[in-house]
Parts: sequence; structure tokens; C-alpha cells
Amino acid sequence: MPVRTYAGGLHMTNFWSCFLLSCLIQVGVLMLFEMVCIPLVVSWLLIAISMIMLLVIAPVPTINRQIDDLESRYMSKKLKLVFILIILLNMILTYLSYVNYLSLIAITMIVVLFSAIAGKIKYYYELSKNKI
Repeated sequence: MPVRTYAGGLHMTNFWSCFLLSCLIQVGVLMLFEMVCIPLVVSWLLIAISMIMLLVIAPVPTINRQIDDLESRYMSKKLKLVFILIILLNMILTYLSYVNYLSLIAITMIVVLFSAIAGKIKYYYELSKNKI
């Protein structure tokens, strides 16, 4: 949740579509977590790639909520702090051999990354639509 808060992502146009999509994604992630255990090295790699890509594209604005430079710097700084905490948590989980939890974090980070990409695409689409 903190990554999504500071990175931004896809926002639906009304409450019910947002609520339904959020529930479906959460259930989907948990179902995938039950079926798949990503190997330790692959989990670390997916988490690292997700973090790097999120640092490049975040924070994601929306058509209804623009982000100025000051707010963007603040959100980026907080996102980096959250990433440091996630890395520390991952190190602890690795030390304790909790590979399944690292797998869950990797899956979640990929979902947040795709949400950010989709949010960015939607934002630029809505900008272009409003200019016409």
C-alpha cells in the first residue's frame, strides 16, 4: 500500500469500478501466491526491476489530480524510503528462508508496476482526448 500511495497508478472513474477492480486484483494476487512460489533469486530480480522502473515513472498523476514539482519530489523521496524498508524486509525474509513471502512481495510489486504503467497510459490518453 505505501508503494501504491507514493508511486500512484491506475484510478478508475467511479467508486464501484475501483472497488471491484481492487478486490479482483487482491484476490488474484493471493490466488497466484497459493499456486506459484517464485525462486528466491527470481523474486529479488523482479522486485529490483519493479523498483527501478517505478522510480523512473513515478509518481503517476491523474487527470483530476495533477502533481507539481514539489509534490513529485516529496513523493519520490517517500517512495525511496519505502523501497529501502522493503529491501531490509526482503533481507530478513531471505535470512529466515521465507521464500514464499518474498514471492508474494515480488508478485505484488509487479502488480503495482503494471498499475503505474496503466495509470500513466490512461493519463496521457485523457490528456490527448481533452486537447482535441
